Order: sequence, then C-alpha cells, then structure tokens
Amino acid sequence: MKKKYVFFAGFMSMFLSSHAWEGQGTQEQPYLLSTAQDIIDLASYYGSESKDPVWFLLTQDIDMKHQLISPVEGTFNGCLDGQHYKIENLLIDQENGDAALFLRVDHGEIRDLTIASGYIRGSKSVAALVLNAEHSKIVNCRNQATIIAEGTYAGPVGGLIASSVYSEIRNCVNQGNVLTNESTSSNIGGIVGSTNGIATLDSCANYGFVKGGTAVGGIAGSLGNNDEAYHSYNLGVVSGVSKVGGIIGTQSIPLIAENDSSYVYMSWNGGPISGEELVGGIGGDVKTIRYAANVGPVSGENANKIGGICGSGDVAYAYNLGDVSGNQGVGGIAGTVSSINTCFNRGVISGTDCVGGIAGQMSGTSGEISFGYNSSEVHYEEGEDHTYGAVVGYINYGGFINSNKITDTYWNKDLEEYGYSGEIGSKIKITGLSGDELKENDFEGFVSDDAGVNDGYPVIDGFDFSDSPKVAEVSTIEIAEPENGSIFPAATEWTSSIGSSLSFKVQPDAGYQLSDVMVDGQSIKDESKLLPLLGEAMIYTFEPTQTKHSLSFVFTQPTNMESVQGEVPSVWMEHGAVCIQAKPNLSYAIYTVDGEMVCQGKTKAGIQKITWSDMKKVCLVKVGDYVCKMMQ
Repeated sequence: MKKKYVFFAGFMSMFLSSHAWEGQGTQEQPYLLSTAQDIIDLASYYGSESKDPVWFLLTQDIDMKHQLISPVEGTFNGCLDGQHYKIENLLIDQENGDAALFLRVDHGEIRDLTIASGYIRGSKSVAALVLNAEHSKIVNCRNQATIIAEGTYAGPVGGLIASSVYSEIRNCVNQGNVLTNESTSSNIGGIVGSTNGIATLDSCANYGFVKGGTAVGGIAGSLGNNDEAYHSYNLGVVSGVSKVGGIIGTQSIPLIAENDSSYVYMSWNGGPISGEELVGGIGGDVKTIRYAANVGPVSGENANKIGGICGSGDVAYAYNLGDVSGNQGVGGIAGTVSSINTCFNRGVISGTDCVGGIAGQMSGTSGEISFGYNSSEVHYEEGEDHTYGAVVGYINYGGFINSNKITDTYWNKDLEEYGYSGEIGSKIKITGLSGDELKENDFEGFVSDDAGVNDGYPVIDGFDFSDSPKVAEVSTIEIAEPENGSIFPAATEWTSSIGSSLSFKVQPDAGYQLSDVMVDGQSIKDESKLLPLLGEAMIYTFEPTQTKHSLSFVFTQPTNMESVQGEVPSVWMEHGAVCIQAKPNLSYAIYTVDGEMVCQGKTKAGIQKITWSDMKKVCLVKVGDYVCKMMQ
C-alpha cells in the first residue's frame, strides 16, 4: 500500500516564492544553508529556469533526516562552499531516472563539502554530488554515500561525479560503494565515471567498492582525449568485466594519436583489482602511464590480457609488487605490450598461457621492452602450445615488417630452479643475472636502494608519491537475513576495504520499525542515531575497522503506535510547533524518536498549533488513522 505524506516543505512552498535563506546570494553575502529545508529549497529555486550565478555557504553540518528528496534539476552555475561541513542521511531514490544532488553544474564550483552518509539510486547515470559537470570545479569534496545504478545499460556512474567535461576535479575522496549491473554497465569510477575535453583529475583517492561492467576504475572509468589523472591512489576493491583498473578503466584514443596528450601520472594502487579482460593495477586498456606503482593483487579466474600495471598500454617508470594471476597474456607490468620502459616486477605471476615476468605477450609487430628487470617467480600451466618466460611469455615473429624488440632487460638467474630460459624462441636472448648482480647493477633510469625499501634491488629514479604505496586491508562483512524488514543494497556478505563507508537503506515492513543494529554481536542502540520510524526507510552507515564483521538488523512492532494507511492530512513544523490542518474531531498523538507519546487530543477546525517542551525530539504525528514523519 503506497502512503502519501505532506510535509512542511510542501506546505511552505505555497507561501514562499522559492526559498527562505539568509543572505543576499553574493560573494560577500552568500545565501546561508543550515537546515535540511535549505537544501531541499535548492531544487525549487533552480527549477528549469536560467539563473544568474549565486553563492551558497554551509554554516553547520546538515542532517537530511532520511527524507526522500528530489535532485536539483536546474543548471547550477554558482559556488557552493561547504566550509568542510557534512550533509548526512541524504536519500535520493529515482527508480526510473538519473540521480545526484545536482543534475547539472555548468561554469560552477562546489568545494569543501562532504556527503557523510546516504543512499543515492537511479536507473542509468548516478553520482552523489554532480551528475554532469561542465566547465566547472569540484574541489576538496568527499563522498561516503552508497551509489547504485540499476539500469541494464547504466553509466556513466561515479562516487562524486558521473560525467566531467572541461572540468577540474581536485583533492576529492570516495569512501562509498559504487555499484552497477556487472555485465552491461560502462564508465564506472570511484570519483568520476567519465571525463572528456581537457579534464583534470588531481590528488584524488578511492576507498570504496567499485563494481561495473566495461571501463571500471577506482578513480575514473574512462579518461577522455587530452585528459589527465595524476597524484591519485586507490585502496578500494575494484571489480569489472573488461577494461578494469585501480586508477582508470580506459583512455579514449583519437584517430590522430599525436593530438592526444592524455596520461596517468604519479599514481598508485593498493586495492584488489579483478576482471575478465584488459585488467591492470593502474589501468585496464590505456594509452600512457608514467610513474606508477601497484602493490595490490590483480586477478581474474579466466582473465585475458592482465598485468600488474595495465592490461594493455604504453608504460614507463613503473613497478609492480602485487601478485598477478589470470588465464592468457599475464604479465608483471602488462598483459600485452605496446611499450614498456624502465619498469620492474617483484610480484608472483601466474597463468595458463603466455605468462611473463614483465609482459604476457607481444602479439603485435612493434612492441618494445627496454631497461627493466623481473626478480620474481613466473608460473604457467603446462600444455603443448603454452608458453612462458622470465620476462615475456610470447613474442610474435610474423608479419611482413616486425620490429618487436627487447633491450637492456634482465631476469633473476637465482630463480633458474623454476626452469626459466634466457631465450625466447630462437631470436631474442634476455640476460639473466644473479640476485646480487641485479642489486649491484646500474640500470638506466634506476638508482640504488639505499633506503632498503626494495630489499636491495634497484629502484626507479624520480618517484615522489605524497603517500607511500601500501596494500589495502580488506574487510568481510557478513549480514544476517533480516526479518520484518529489508536492507538495500541486499547482500549476505560484503567485501570492502577498511577506510570505506557502507550506507544501507533500511526499510521496515508495514507496522514495524528499526529498533536496533547488532554489530559483531553487540547492540549499538545507545550510541547510534537510529530513528525508529514506523514503516519508513532510514539510512544506516557502517565503517569497517577490522578484517571481519557481522551485522544484523532488528525490526520490531512498537507497543504504543498502530500500523496505519491512507491519505494524510497536512502536518508540518513551524516556529517550534506542530501544525495540523485536518477535519475536526480526529484523534491526534505526537511521538518522540524513542516512541514515547508526549501529547494527544482532538483536532479543531482550521490550523491547530501544538507545542511541547522539547520539540526537537518530535518524530511522528498520528492524526486519526494517519501517520506523518516529521522533519525539522
């Protein structure tokens, strides 16, 4: 049975032209946002009309109180300064549409704002903050809400921004889940789904679980022509089907490659990355990667073209310490080679066929590997046509013109017990050195490991990460099947990194309320912000702190409130009073967040105002057979 609710927001819109914000909207005297109603009024203010640029300023943390709100559909072209405050319990649920707080920001700026908890769901394109950013700046923003796109062909989808065109995204962090249909979605990113037109991604980080189909990245799903991503890192779990990477899923390559200056620079991954084709710790199918490191595991049960740095691409000044496992074309740096220069691998590489310590395969006719080494094990599955190597698993020698080459590249001869050969086919010999010789060798682009961070093996000169690459600590969260209610996204087990934030939409059955959450067998009722709303959805946010957790949600029937249905009279809050407009002689009752009834009586003709000593605790108002959830 569908319930309808009339809230203060709807009532006030009949009397106010569009908003009741303090301030003038200028840079010197911006509009001040301090309540949930102030955020809601943004939608009615912008509507579908063009507006002159205005300035907004958050003055405190704002709790949206789990109320379902609509996105701001009109174009936002002003400046929203969050002043490092938070918006909590943001609930946007567009079953048949796109979803974000702002659907379009054009020549605007949003800065210093955190979406601290929330549930944002749509059918195609979804993000927490901005759906489409054009000629805009998103700076110092953070998302901890869950992002869900449930459409069959969802995308682009991002933790903060779905699509960025000619825009700058700097110092942004995603800690929320970004979830889509794993087989058919595309352009899915922890920070942004897709970029295009000289967009810049600078100093961003992802801790959330990012799941999608094609072009899936911890920072960006797809990086457009001439776009740049640098000084960023991923510590989240990233899972997809094709073109999957810890930083980016794919880079668009124009018809005239010389006109493209896009690249990934000085970035690293420590999270688990998995997929089926073109999978890498940094990028899936990429054009250019410079100065990058992967220390997390990269895997795919039947994956083809999978590498510690990329599935395919041009890589220089990069190293891999993470284990890489897949099927065909499995390499410590790249699954298949375009160009690899000044790189090394120290992770264990495992696959079925075409498995190599640096690259899985050189299938084209102009691949090149130069200046690098592999010091770790390479394992393959024995078969009549299966190939593997200490540096490269397979090299193509066919074609009318073939310029594949390997120069100044080495492997650790101490691993000869595994049967590695210094020769590939009969044309290229790769030099094997002992471990001590590798450590003492002065390779071009390398320096000695004086700090002892690489077990004495040479390190690449020029790295300057602001945070040292580290492996993500992953948490498994077991969730008991709830009774008398549901949670969304529905799952009995989550895998997410410590540092992520899991927001669930919790929906009690009719006549029930969420009364408690058990975390690792302990009740959190006394230390949480749980609102026992009768039959109404709320948001519960959990942040894993250890490698294993258990969660269970407790739904109960209150003893002092009835299950109700039907049309609801007008009920709202005004000047510290509950206002009721209904036909006379209906029984009314007012309840607190603890389920305590604090006031009751009979309605009178006209508008009736009821006050109580502590109106801040008012949660529900029952009028006749109807219940209204209150929002202050």
